[in-house]
Amino acid sequence: MAAQEAVEKYAAFSAVLKRCLRLLGLCLAGYAAIAWGAPASPPLQLFERAVVVVDLSGPSPPAAATETRLPYDWDTAVGAVDGQARFTLEFHSDLNRGPQALYILRIGNTFSIALNGVQIARIGVKGPYEDYSKEPRLYPIPADLLKADNTLEITIDAQGGRHAGLTPVLIGNADALHAIYQRDYRWRITGALVIAVVSGVFGALALILWLRQRNPLYVLYGLGELLWALQLSDTWLTHSPLPWPWWGVVVFSGYALAPVLICKFALEVVGLHQGWFRRLTNWQLALSVPVVSFSVLGAMPRLWVLLQGLIVLLSVAVTIAVLIQGIRSDLLERRVLALAVVLTVAAAVRDFIVIRIGSSYGATSWARYAWVVFAVTLAWIIAEHMRKDRRALARMNQTLMQELAAREAELKTVFERERAHDKARGVQEERTRLMRDMHDGLGSQLVGALQIAKNPASSRDVVVAQLQDALDHLKLTVDAMQESDGDIGSLLGALRYRLAPRLEAAGIALDWDVAHLPLIPGWSIQRARDLQMILFEAFSNLIAHAGASRAQLVASCDQADGAVVVRVALSDNGQGFALHEPTATHGHGLANMHMRAANMGAILQLDSSGAGSRIELILPLREQVSTLPDA
Repeated sequence: MAAQEAVEKYAAFSAVLKRCLRLLGLCLAGYAAIAWGAPASPPLQLFERAVVVVDLSGPSPPAAATETRLPYDWDTAVGAVDGQARFTLEFHSDLNRGPQALYILRIGNTFSIALNGVQIARIGVKGPYEDYSKEPRLYPIPADLLKADNTLEITIDAQGGRHAGLTPVLIGNADALHAIYQRDYRWRITGALVIAVVSGVFGALALILWLRQRNPLYVLYGLGELLWALQLSDTWLTHSPLPWPWWGVVVFSGYALAPVLICKFALEVVGLHQGWFRRLTNWQLALSVPVVSFSVLGAMPRLWVLLQGLIVLLSVAVTIAVLIQGIRSDLLERRVLALAVVLTVAAAVRDFIVIRIGSSYGATSWARYAWVVFAVTLAWIIAEHMRKDRRALARMNQTLMQELAAREAELKTVFERERAHDKARGVQEERTRLMRDMHDGLGSQLVGALQIAKNPASSRDVVVAQLQDALDHLKLTVDAMQESDGDIGSLLGALRYRLAPRLEAAGIALDWDVAHLPLIPGWSIQRARDLQMILFEAFSNLIAHAGASRAQLVASCDQADGAVVVRVALSDNGQGFALHEPTATHGHGLANMHMRAANMGAILQLDSSGAGSRIELILPLREQVSTLPDA
């Protein structure tokens, strides 16, 4: 049952994963169609140079105005310190070209824009939680502010190490700039959101699967995807959950750890996650967070660039190893993985050279989009592993079912053989018991009757009494063979019914005091037989030898703390007998009574004197039992 349940869970998870992959493909196809379908724009004015005045936080005065090229990267130009930069652009405008707009691909962290001395935009207040430098900005230019010659002033408030700056400025037709804005927004913001959601979903599914299967592939892939989704989430967060620079430590750590975890995943898939590859990736994981913390908290951006370079080198080494394994292997998943790794690492190398080394502020990251192909590939590899595991599990389940069926058939054969053996043994034991009872009881009584009948001096009454005793013995034997279900009261009633005529003939008055007795669970025919034979022997001795005129049978039960004791006592007012001096008359019968009591697990107590005799049988019970209902 457990194996079948696991197969069903694998099938359900695989179906969900396939639907996610199909939905992702449709979304990407539609997104690419929209993004690539942007209309061509008419001629626009592109400004790649500006006059800048930098004012650092602190007592030092603002620096002199200098001309600079755009894009302007604050961290590269000034350093990882806080401050302000004011850019001035001069441009000529044709007042007859219709509505005009201003478009900037990236600006911030917070900023204000003024045209001809009038502020037309202001976003954010400089603070540790705000960063508006991630999304494109499009602002219409009021027609009444435009002149033939115009002055545009852009002021940014920069936080050190937070990628503040300004990209080239586009001014021109509002409709054309709006089309460019929509295209860039889809690629930079909407695209990042889609990729973050996809990575988050895939990562969560992988971790859920890891919780059930504990396969290292799943945890490596799941953590890598979730960390990638974490660092992408910063793209559309203008208000960070933590103040800067602590939020920077979190985001940059996710950016540093995710590629290393995915490298470990790729090495695990191709069977190379061992030796120096394992040690190298483990060291990279261990050092990433401390290096990121020193870089961000210590305002050392070059240390962050160095760490990114090390990650790129590691990724290139892993790519070469995975590519070689993919070429040598016949497995489709290894070849597909090799292609995905090459594509992603090539994009990462391009980003590192262009964005980090070349300081191309505002350039779009290729790795973030290559990661989608890589993520889909990794998800497909996990699905393939699940499919293979499901097949192996199904085969194992089938093998186990066959072995279980064979074992069950074998056990059934052994059980039938043992049951037949037990049945034969029971029949033999019952036959032996009946033969013993017939021989020791009825047989001996019939032999005695025959001897009395052969004696001419024997009276007819003596012979009749002996034969009556044998007949009663036979009837009690038959009664004891009936299932009584532990109903001792019924057994005693049958005994009274059989012996009442003989007691009456012997002139013995019987006082009968039997209370409601409990049902005894597990009561067997043999125990019923032993109980009747003990009492029959006692009554026979009473009739034949006691010379009593009155007898009493008392049966009761004592119940306390779940333990029940049944007591059956027979007493008379006869002449008694010597307990420790057995005679030929009753010595053999007393021995049989003790033997039968021991077989029942009961205690037999005898007491006799000149005033009469008493025999008590005690049946101790270890289980709580239900008493008989009132008649």
